[in-house]
Amino acid sequence: MFNFFFKNKVHFFYTESPFQLLQVYELIKLENIKNFKILIRLNIVDKNNQQLIKLVKVLNLKNVKYLKVFTKNKINLILLVFKILLSIINSKKVFIEPSSGVFRMLSTFFNKEKFVLIDDGVATLLKNSKLNLYDKFSIFQNILPNTKLNNFVNIKKFALKYKTKKNVNIIIGSNYSELNIVKQKIYFKMLEVIKLKTKSSGELIYIPHRGENDEKLKLIQNYLGITVLKAKLPIELVNYEFGIMPLVVHSTTSTAMFSMKLIYEKSKFISYKFNNIHLIERKKNIMKFNKIMNNFKFIKKIQVN
Repeated sequence: MFNFFFKNKVHFFYTESPFQLLQVYELIKLENIKNFKILIRLNIVDKNNQQLIKLVKVLNLKNVKYLKVFTKNKINLILLVFKILLSIINSKKVFIEPSSGVFRMLSTFFNKEKFVLIDDGVATLLKNSKLNLYDKFSIFQNILPNTKLNNFVNIKKFALKYKTKKNVNIIIGSNYSELNIVKQKIYFKMLEVIKLKTKSSGELIYIPHRGENDEKLKLIQNYLGITVLKAKLPIELVNYEFGIMPLVVHSTTSTAMFSMKLIYEKSKFISYKFNNIHLIERKKNIMKFNKIMNNFKFIKKIQVN
């Protein structure tokens, strides 16, 4: 176990997403941290900000400050780093995800012992040798060196706090079409495949990604006939928020498949891979993810042509 925590020193958590905030909660509970500060960066996506603020209240997190930086440019990033810099000089450890511009700039001022890296989603699985020497807190076992494993023990307790009302099949929504990774009609074809597969196995619910637009969600509900359930909390807390237990979780390359597996141990997980000819933006990364997914046997893989 890493010697993360020291007396009389503030531990500084910097987060930009609800998934990162779940890890912050887990660390605070797991290590019984009393002396800490949490800085949450809000961005241009209202749904992301609303979920972060709601999650802080639900988890009863203290010592939280919000910083509004809505545009991504070098000047704003420098100002953001400068504000953080003064806060972390006297902190013992800084917990942060490595893909953020904030980390990249801060790492030029401090040595690696200052930081503990937390997951930034499945992007964590893309190897970056520059990060190998850093301590990490991750849900991915035996993937990265210097890693303290996050089993989401405390998040699991919280998620299962209330009694389950019903068992359902869940689709983890994706903003693939919004990011132009695939065309919307190709994405809808995947949803039709899932709907057909679950026709006789119980209720099917679509829980949107924060980046999906409302017009698309209306089509999913009205045209495809799949119930859309908009969550105010991360999908990992679906039982806490809605009282539903996932029978089967359907998804593309969502991080939630890995984190939900730690919470809903009896659930089954299916990943859907698009034909490479349909991939537009981020094609190389998606293809890498698909290869990496083959290493995880608890996930069933289905090709969508």
